[in-house]
Amino acid sequence: MPINIVIDANLWIFFLIGKRLRSLRHLCLNKNISVFYCDEIIGEFIDVSGRPKIKKLGIKKRNVSVVLKFIRTHCTKAEIKGVAESKIRDAKDLYLLSFSDAVNANFLLTGDKDLLSLERHNITKIISYSEFMSIFDDLVNQA
Repeated sequence: MPINIVIDANLWIFFLIGKRLRSLRHLCLNKNISVFYCDEIIGEFIDVSGRPKIKKLGIKKRNVSVVLKFIRTHCTKAEIKGVAESKIRDAKDLYLLSFSDAVNANFLLTGDKDLLSLERHNITKIISYSEFMSIFDDLVNQA
């Protein structure tokens, strides 16, 4: 049974920027894991990658296109169904919880401190990428 994962747009941005999250590619290609994305994640990724602060880092449109193509090719698209209820501080991130519910995500990987402070939303454990990678081998062996 695959492990269902939602990856926040902020991690895709880190993937775009540098080598820090190179293994994100391997995660998406693992047969025991299903990584889901939605239009809202793509929209946030495009929006943030076009911001002056990010562009100053030398990010080229071609690199943004490569990451988008990778997501669309190696991850599973799904739709948000309904609106999750949560005491989340930043309402603009509520879509990630709603989406996690829609795809029965086991994990939501994020770098967002407000989301991380929740720790869990229904069946979804909310953790950082590095925390997930520290338990990755055990999870895959159980799948």
